[in-house]
Amino acid sequence: MQNSIRFSVLIIGIIVAMQIQSTPNVSAQTRIAACKTEKTGMQIITRDANNKLVPNINFIVYTVTKDPDGNLYFDESKKLTSGKTDVGGQTEIFCLDTAKGPYAVKVWESSATYGYFSVSGDQITTKEGIQVVELKMSDLFVIIRDAESKLVKNSYFDIYIQGFDVDGDPIIDETKLNKDKLVTANVNTGDVGGKHMYLAPGSYIVRLHATGNKEYFYIWNQTATSGKTTTVNYKQGTLRTALQNINKKVVREKKIAMYTQKYDAQENPIVGTHLADVYTGLEGQVDAYLPSGEYALKIPSDVSKLFYYIWKVKIKDSELTKVNYRLSGLRLILRNDKGAIVKNAKFSIASQTTDAKGQPVVDKILISGLNTGNGGVKDVYIPTDTYAIIYGKQTIYQVDVADTYFTRVDWLKTITARLNPEVYMTTPFENTNFNLRKTTMPKIDLKDVDKVLSQAYKSEAKIIKKPYSVIFDYTNDQLEKNGVTAEKIRIAFYNNATGKWQYIGKNFPEKHIAIASANVKGTFVLVAQK
Repeated sequence: MQNSIRFSVLIIGIIVAMQIQSTPNVSAQTRIAACKTEKTGMQIITRDANNKLVPNINFIVYTVTKDPDGNLYFDESKKLTSGKTDVGGQTEIFCLDTAKGPYAVKVWESSATYGYFSVSGDQITTKEGIQVVELKMSDLFVIIRDAESKLVKNSYFDIYIQGFDVDGDPIIDETKLNKDKLVTANVNTGDVGGKHMYLAPGSYIVRLHATGNKEYFYIWNQTATSGKTTTVNYKQGTLRTALQNINKKVVREKKIAMYTQKYDAQENPIVGTHLADVYTGLEGQVDAYLPSGEYALKIPSDVSKLFYYIWKVKIKDSELTKVNYRLSGLRLILRNDKGAIVKNAKFSIASQTTDAKGQPVVDKILISGLNTGNGGVKDVYIPTDTYAIIYGKQTIYQVDVADTYFTRVDWLKTITARLNPEVYMTTPFENTNFNLRKTTMPKIDLKDVDKVLSQAYKSEAKIIKKPYSVIFDYTNDQLEKNGVTAEKIRIAFYNNATGKWQYIGKNFPEKHIAIASANVKGTFVLVAQK
């Protein structure tokens, strides 16, 4: 009796186990049976070029419709059903009315209008009584890099249908982009730096978004081939801008506005279209991705309405352009009548103009309330120009700031300013309205002059009470280019008081520096003697 019971339990267990094991197939079999009685079953499977299943692909099933020439087209009035493949890259088996066959299937990832796949006829196979669309999709694999081949992640791009002329040549013209044939827009490459776009075989344009999304890179006539992956691996033109302060240290978190480069009627550079604002970040530099062309950079100074401009920045396709820019400005040290540094002293900076007698006067206050702090020194970052400084009841004029350099004003002592890489000057505070500026090269009336190595610089002042100094720097490249030695370097000086040329100052060949001092106005030129 016990053995009989045990045998019965075993048989029942086996039956239950068999039922459990067959359960996953019950639904499919039931649906197949249902379709066989009244309709036909269909299943859609989507794969990539490597036969991997691809999820979330759209489809619509239609009754086949053809034009008088026998070409397939999709008639929305004959739409039967639609959906997406699931996370496994397939659909469940669904039933279609046999009276509405044969069928055609439209399959797409991004656009049901352009770039979709068309499946019909013998592309639809039959397996176990079910019509199966198993589509191996072609794709464009878009990878975006910088000029150094590093991935630029989370970049955006668009895809258009490529247009062709009557000779069958691709139309490569940004102004004639087939804008009405946009396949997809604002596709993001994500954290992997690349994106597969499943597209029907054909020719496409890939348009990459430059920094700011107002300029674009165009990759023309990219062909998607049936069942294959076409890799679009593009290196963008890259602008790397680094900023430095007075101490040649990096300037962090500084805003840089980027523009197209334009010119006025007199061919002076001006900013064009604003493209983007970028920031230097903790590294003190920033990369921007721009197509081939000419650009301008605008950087705010310490004065709200004054800016640094970097003009004529040329970018080439797929190449790295580096801009290393040092911000110019003023370093002010304030002292009292006894020469002691004054802490927490307040001063202002003004623009200047001239009065009826041609003398400089204050135009308008640019920034006020500046404070030297506990160190008695204040650095003010302002662009190249000529300024007036107001401290208490005193004002000094003709304070020149040159591009990328700092002018040092040590109140009641000296003003030191570099004009450019080859020359700088220092003048005592007692010399009123003193300046040294570039002038037209004069005829140098000295018989033993062999070569001219510098530009000409002319000093001007309302009053000169004490000698000022002009210092020239020269390089080995200058010497080699002119075929002279450092020992032959001199400073030629035209004395306004005497109306004659003469050699003044001293040359330091080992340091490649020549220094001259004068207590009259005149013109300075660096030359080499015979």
